[in-house]
Amino acid sequence: MSLRLFNNLVAFLAALAWAQGVQAQTFTVSLAPTANLGTIVSAASGVTTFRVDDNTGAVSTLSGTAARLTSGTVQPIVASVTCTGTSTQCNRQVTITIASAGTPTNRAGSLTNFTATAGTASFASTPSGSNPVTFRLNPIARNSSVTFFVGYDFPIKADNSGTATGLSTSLFSVTPSASSGTGTPGTGTSSATVIRSINLTNSGTLSFGRLVLPASGSQTVTYNPAVGGVRLSGSGSGGSVLSSPSPSLAGFAVSGEGGQAFTLTVPSSFTLNGPGGSTPITITTLPSASGSQTLSGSAGAAGSFNFTVGGSFPVTSTTMGGSYSGSFAATVQYN
Repeated sequence: MSLRLFNNLVAFLAALAWAQGVQAQTFTVSLAPTANLGTIVSAASGVTTFRVDDNTGAVSTLSGTAARLTSGTVQPIVASVTCTGTSTQCNRQVTITIASAGTPTNRAGSLTNFTATAGTASFASTPSGSNPVTFRLNPIARNSSVTFFVGYDFPIKADNSGTATGLSTSLFSVTPSASSGTGTPGTGTSSATVIRSINLTNSGTLSFGRLVLPASGSQTVTYNPAVGGVRLSGSGSGGSVLSSPSPSLAGFAVSGEGGQAFTLTVPSSFTLNGPGGSTPITITTLPSASGSQTLSGSAGAAGSFNFTVGGSFPVTSTTMGGSYSGSFAATVQYN
């Protein structure tokens, strides 16, 4: 009786071991590298969505007005799926589910509209859905790995979102599952360094005030921000600057991401038009700053930069009197 019980126990343990062995295959996912879109300048408002191609890593803008300062493609994210177990255990199709994961940081939104393209993996079904997206892989050889590439849409929030700038990351998960066995998901990361938009505001008008023309010859009217005040020079005589109305420099304020370098461009000249029959006057601009500059403060906080523009122009005793006016456009852009 005890021998029969022992034999039954042995048979039960063997069956249990076989059943546990069937369940022992493990599917593991790993993802690399972190896809970095580089530096992105936020839009003033709304959400800008960038699309990353699963196969080439090409980045395109689907909607919105944010802009990448970093050109070119990103390195595609590669998902590697490994099956550990016996050859019989791994001889099963695997269902793959890709979905956004975690909480995005700073100005990143949740990744969505996932796509997948086979690398060394063999797809048993076409990917369907967008977030999540699911599909099946054909069986993976024991203790071997197969790969596929993941694409997605990456939303970036704007200045009016109230969220912090800086390194902004968003995660997604790739989860394997089969009719038996266990699956260990992997987590992929996409990131971008997001900075505030750069803006230029005109805070003052360039005015040379009121002038008396020279009685003879020619003189040069100069309003230099480094010197201050409107001055006349040259071989002519009799010209003067009246005290009213007071002259003023054109004033500009630049705002954007603290510590960021930018290029300031002011045209070298512009034209003032006067009364009918008069000859236009060409103003040579005299900016207090131009070329490469840096916003105050540091990354993660708002920065600013102020500058003024003056100018100079010639007048003669034959210059027609009257009011002259014109305009010019200064521009700024991040380096």
